[in-house]
Amino acid sequence: MDAKRKEGLANEVGVYLSMDHPHVARLMAVYESETEVSMVMECCEGGEVFDRLKQRRVFTEKEARRATWQMLLAINYLHHEGAVHRDLKLENFVYEQTGSDFIKLIDFGFSKYFQDSPAMHESLGTVNYVAPEVLAKSYTGGSCDMWSLGVIVFVFLAGRMPFYGRSDDEVLRAIQSGHFTMPTASWSHISEPAQDFVKRLLVVEPADRMTAEQAIGHPWMASQSGVGLNVSGQCLASSAASLATSKLAWAAFSFARATRFQQACMRMIAWALPLEERRLLRGVFLELDTSHAGVVRLPQLRKILEEGKQTSELDLVAVMKAFAALDVDQDEELHYSDFLAVMIAPRLELGGCDAIEEAFGRFDVDGLGYLTRGGFWQTFSPEVSELELQHTFRLLDIDKDDKVYLKDFAGYLRGDFAVASYPL
Repeated sequence: MDAKRKEGLANEVGVYLSMDHPHVARLMAVYESETEVSMVMECCEGGEVFDRLKQRRVFTEKEARRATWQMLLAINYLHHEGAVHRDLKLENFVYEQTGSDFIKLIDFGFSKYFQDSPAMHESLGTVNYVAPEVLAKSYTGGSCDMWSLGVIVFVFLAGRMPFYGRSDDEVLRAIQSGHFTMPTASWSHISEPAQDFVKRLLVVEPADRMTAEQAIGHPWMASQSGVGLNVSGQCLASSAASLATSKLAWAAFSFARATRFQQACMRMIAWALPLEERRLLRGVFLELDTSHAGVVRLPQLRKILEEGKQTSELDLVAVMKAFAALDVDQDEELHYSDFLAVMIAPRLELGGCDAIEEAFGRFDVDGLGYLTRGGFWQTFSPEVSELELQHTFRLLDIDKDDKVYLKDFAGYLRGDFAVASYPL
């Protein structure tokens, strides 16, 4: 690779590794050698949305609305984090499993943090989905992603591209003009809100185009039925409300009692949770995310715990302090993997988590079969203080041979958190 391509690959890896949302496929690991970089993504066996749509030709309006909602959640999260995808298309959304309707976004090869570079001038993407301002090589923010979403929704409902021609040049001219048609034969059975949704995305002027946040609030999205997601943001769905009055308070308090080292381990374990376990928790996370920005706001979380009346004021202070410690950038937002880490805390206390071994393997960066002092520092500093690292390593090093093995590591994490606390 030349220097420019290497820089592009490093950018892709950097953006992708930072993505943390149920509707974004996880980049699990990246391995770099002298000659290659291997990127290991979570396994999504359901195939591309493109392939399923090709089989059916069109989606029903209900199917299209459900798929669009999930795509919007991923896009709104991406833009909330200050990033733009720049290659949204049917082929870059995949189904989690065969027969599943759960969609995830993939392929961050053209993605970029627009906060680092407000004005973008690269003309890239896939011809049929590319926005007019990208063709003009002058665009900002995530507006181009919303145009691409408009193309996707048009295809969902009509079974064809809105802009077409006998050559790529003809397609590009059609895109630049922004002219498309909705023939009665294809659109007469489509509701007015759905048609309006498409029209407000396929707008040539980016300033007049809906943002992801505005699209989430559009009547077509608000009129979903049978999706099982909290659309209005005014109240929590029953599963989240149930969790708020029982498991959430317990989990939060367990997490608050853990040491910083144990909390750091829980965050790694959260990334290693198998699909079945994540599936049980992600719906709750999405329901608690009443802003649909891909994060849980700490003030909202405090409100839920207070309304649940399962936590004393003293305990609530400790719990919110633990949450605040997770909030590294102090924006009062809790991200998906942090939420998962909190929710597995009680299971660690009860000895019921099976993901410890995989997490241990991630900490064992040299593949030695044990952790060394150097590995400890490399993995946990500066997230965990030097004092706690020293104390924890001595505690785990049962044989006093400067090696920490899996059984001792797992035993510590499954032990009594209060007993395991290090002296201040």
